[in-house]
Amino acid sequence: MSRTIRVFRPIVKYQGGVINFNFDDFLGRIFNNTRENNLRLVNLYPIILKRHPHEFNVMDYVGGVFWKYRRNYKPYTGELNIDTIAQIDGTVVETTNFIYDRAINCIALEFNREGILEKDFIRYIETFLPQDYSLELSKVYEQITLDEVLNSNRVRSLEIKLNLNSVEENILRENFQEERNGFVDWFNGVVNASQNTGDNLGANFAYWRFDLGRGRGTFDLETFRTLAETLNLESEKIESVKVKFDGNNEKLKECDLKNIGKQYSFKILENSDIENPGSEYIIDTLQQVFDQNHRMNLMGNLGRDNGVQHDFNFNNLNYAPLDHNFVEID
Repeated sequence: MSRTIRVFRPIVKYQGGVINFNFDDFLGRIFNNTRENNLRLVNLYPIILKRHPHEFNVMDYVGGVFWKYRRNYKPYTGELNIDTIAQIDGTVVETTNFIYDRAINCIALEFNREGILEKDFIRYIETFLPQDYSLELSKVYEQITLDEVLNSNRVRSLEIKLNLNSVEENILRENFQEERNGFVDWFNGVVNASQNTGDNLGANFAYWRFDLGRGRGTFDLETFRTLAETLNLESEKIESVKVKFDGNNEKLKECDLKNIGKQYSFKILENSDIENPGSEYIIDTLQQVFDQNHRMNLMGNLGRDNGVQHDFNFNNLNYAPLDHNFVEID
């Protein structure tokens, strides 16, 4: 099952003002803290932060996973051939994985409704900060514009992913030009054929990928622009429209046209055969995908904002939980 990753910038404030703060050093001190002191009660759930045990090939990354313990409202287990279910006796643990890029000061955080959300990440981290300090996870937005893609002089690949479970039919813009009807008729025919084939196969998604491979040059830019401008990117039927193209600095970029103007996000493990991957595998995959496909897109937009010069004393951290964050262990 694919995992959605959202990108944030951690900002620490003192009395409401942004300060220069070594977030990497801060994470390291949490990882080196004792387990019993890292177990914190957040929003009625015990949560603990664990360090990713593997070192990455590059030194700019650190990986972590939050364990959220669920002792109440536990799910059930059962078998397809038996008409009974049983509630889980043990404590359920939901995991949420992330990597932190030291060089450009950003966090790529897995979105997991059952695990911790952005607000829980903030609340957990703030249990370590002294009074008058707070954390903000500032959303990082996609900086690439549609005009930048359409005006590129080299387009290398295009992948369109359709959600076959969506009943929405409006996948083309309403204001396309009349002379494009021939193209639109062809495109609708391909979509309908994919839908029918997918229904017969019981598939959830259909992919079309056009790629120059190792060949040099570019797509026919006029045809590409016609297609990109015709698609209704707000349609739920269109899951993604991924493009590799030359950016303003003539370096190859990759973007999903569906994400333009939205928070920077991407997916991992879309084509994985592993039904239930562990945290170590997820974090390793996340780091590789981020480093290879997304870091260059973000690097020019995430220059460090050092904030106000502030002499933070890490000895003042709450290395032991305060009373309202203390977890009673049976």
